[in-house]
Amino acid sequence: MVIADWMLQRKIKMVGTDLAGIDDPEDWAGPVHHRLLQLGMPIVENLINLDKIGKPRFEFNGLPMRIRGATGSPIRALAFLD
Repeated sequence: MVIADWMLQRKIKMVGTDLAGIDDPEDWAGPVHHRLLQLGMPIVENLINLDKIGKPRFEFNGLPMRIRGATGSPIRALAFLD
């Protein structure tokens, strides 16, 4: 869970990845996932075309579907470059 603590120490507000998850795929308990969500940090997984952004900083918007009773949702991910 070292990565979760590292992100929290740096006051990172959200984590996004092009992978299916942020935990070790062998660890089905998902300790990093659970730790970050416990502390209110959103996690966005399965992003595509990250290589096309080409900038270290950009504005991100994730537009979720409204699903009653759900704890997560597919989103429309948008990166705004200036």
